[in-house]
Amino acid sequence: MTRFYKYNKKLVDERYKKVQRLMNMSVEEAKEWKKHPCSKTASIKRIEVINRAIRIRRKNKEDWTSTDYRDAGKIISYISRALGIEGGKSVSKDCPETTNYYALKNWLRDIKKKRRSKMATAKKKTAKRKTAKRKTAKKKTTKRKVAKRKTAKRNPKRKSTKKKVAKRKTAKRKTTKRKTAKRKTTKRKTTRRR
Repeated sequence: MTRFYKYNKKLVDERYKKVQRLMNMSVEEAKEWKKHPCSKTASIKRIEVINRAIRIRRKNKEDWTSTDYRDAGKIISYISRALGIEGGKSVSKDCPETTNYYALKNWLRDIKKKRRSKMATAKKKTAKRKTAKRKTAKKKTTKRKVAKRKTAKRNPKRKSTKKKVAKRKTAKRKTTKRKTAKRKTTKRKTTRRR
């Protein structure tokens, strides 16, 4: 951990997240792109730009110095400005894209590279969780059913005892209803006599 990171932790964390979000090319892709002839058509100090971006891409945020922080700011400002530019002419027959596209690639931002959005990945994760929950719920219910079947096979009397208990409960309810009905009728009769 560098001294700069130690004293500017929040600032470095914010800038690091922005840079990593904006640069969507890996270090290997950047090295290959550096050798490509179309990379020469865009930036003025091409090698310096690509090397700076590779250095920032590689380094952990804990190892950042003040120069890394400044360079990350340059990368963020250039990419955000260049993303607003649309259209343009193609450079040549060999390099059919615009200079803006190639310049962005020098700064490790490939516009054509499809990037998964956070929402799409979150939706996939929630769908996986839901299916996993359903599967576990199904397993639990099947386990319960199997356990009930096993107990029913072991204790055939158990079913009959459950039925008997249920009959007793209903019989008790009926008797309590009858008793309350008799009490009500006796109260009515006594009130009429007076």
